[in-house]
Amino acid sequence: SDDDDDADPVAATRPAGQVLFSFDAIEVVKHDDGETSVVLMGNVRVMYQDFKGQPGAVLTAERAVIFADVEDMGDVAGGISTDNVKGVYLEDNVIARYDNYTVRAPRVYYDLRTDKAIVLDAVLYTWDFRREIPIYGRAEKLRQEAANAWSAEGAILTTSEFAEPHLALGADRLTMTQSADEQGNYQHRFTADGLTE
Repeated sequence: SDDDDDADPVAATRPAGQVLFSFDAIEVVKHDDGETSVVLMGNVRVMYQDFKGQPGAVLTAERAVIFADVEDMGDVAGGISTDNVKGVYLEDNVIARYDNYTVRAPRVYYDLRTDKAIVLDAVLYTWDFRREIPIYGRAEKLRQEAANAWSAEGAILTTSEFAEPHLALGADRLTMTQSADEQGNYQHRFTADGLTE
């Protein structure tokens, strides 16, 4: 939709790498329009790793579809080059883990190469080292704009893991960016529009 295209992504494309995965069952599906997808089912785990060995997000779910340029099962053995991966859709108890935060949601669409994602009914967790507090963000729609930047619609920001926290900040739109200090600890900056109680 048009809402999904109005962001101004700040991420540069990641270096070339591989999408690695594990699963209980796999199928390569060829569609009528000439596109192909790799369907993973049961205990799915998907990970991006660049050719320098630097890991990206680790995604787990019960089902995933990798939209990729492949011909048959032989093309997916040992992983798929990011050059051939257009995106990854995951559903059913999706957990995305990064170095310094975790996202949980029922469904996620993720572009591993540019660190962009669209997440519905999301819960994001991170830790603020300077303030020594947990940070939870809940959103009807959460978008990852870059490796260190998120925007949320229908958002609630709190330090409580409970669904109905004692203290929370609500906003029509909330953005979060992360940056590391000289000690390598992550700091968070938030901006909000349309604050609610």
